[in-house]
Amino acid sequence: MHAILRPLAVTFFALPLIANATTFKGSWKNRTNDTSGSVRIVVDVDFNNVSGSIDLDGAFLGDDDPAVINFEGSYNSEGKARFTVSGTDFGTVRGHFDSDGSFSMNCSNVNHGNITDIKVEGQFDLSEKTFFASYKFFNGDELTDKGVINAHVPKRPEIDVIRKTIDGNKAIVVVDVDSNSRIVKFQAVASGGAFATIVEEKPYKIKVTGLTDFTTLTITAKNADGLKTVETINVHAQSTSPMLHMLNAE
Repeated sequence: MHAILRPLAVTFFALPLIANATTFKGSWKNRTNDTSGSVRIVVDVDFNNVSGSIDLDGAFLGDDDPAVINFEGSYNSEGKARFTVSGTDFGTVRGHFDSDGSFSMNCSNVNHGNITDIKVEGQFDLSEKTFFASYKFFNGDELTDKGVINAHVPKRPEIDVIRKTIDGNKAIVVVDVDSNSRIVKFQAVASGGAFATIVEEKPYKIKVTGLTDFTTLTITAKNADGLKTVETINVHAQSTSPMLHMLNAE
């Protein structure tokens, strides 16, 4: 399901990272019948107004791809917003955004197969730009299906050098990678004939041997969204003494 949230009020909604038009991408999964599809969430903020669209691709309702839900609403002084949309493939849709990033959506009069009502409860993580929700299908009072929705705003991985320790012509570099989607590639390459080996993960521990006075270490991280970050750091040999040098990376 596509949830689009539009926080005008960076003040009210505390969404400094979700301003103007922002797109969340991800997937839904029906855990009852083991079906899945893609999700696209668009969020737009303009003064006190919130508008957006919800697009749940695939057989979310059990058969044909449902049409996109377009909605708009206004924030009140407490940073809360509500919207109502009628005549959709999901029946009458009522949504609610709260100032802490929580989101709920109730769909009534769905009348699609044996689905009469849909209830969604979710949460936007305002710092990581992620969205997670659980949903339920009902046939009257009977619960028929359960599922989950995961989406995020694609962004490049962030590489943070936690520690760099150099001893003569050897070095240990410890790196943390922050990404709101799975890291599919992590690579470390040393220059000038030195050799880099990744010996641990999460955080990544890199052992570099054969250092020279000019050796650099190039670190590459790529996530499941196909976005890549490359960072190069100096790992020059310490030739003045065999003593251990601890250098805290900025």
